[in-house]
Amino acid sequence: MNQGKYQKWAQENNFESKLPGNVKKHKADAEHAVQTWDQDLREKKLNKCVIKYTDKVFRKAAIEWLVATDQVQ
Repeated sequence: MNQGKYQKWAQENNFESKLPGNVKKHKADAEHAVQTWDQDLREKKLNKCVIKYTDKVFRKAAIEWLVATDQVQ
């Protein structure tokens, strides 16, 4: 079986090609994905502006959440 037929078969059958060039590409793609995730997982600094808790603020936030999640009857 030549490479062209194998690659066509692998693609049509949702099979990950095990040819050396394809394996290297899959590894490189996976490494790139991990690097991207690492960038997203950096610790973020907290905002210094903290809204004080009050029943009024909680009620407003609860109503906004109920409306946003379509739970209002």
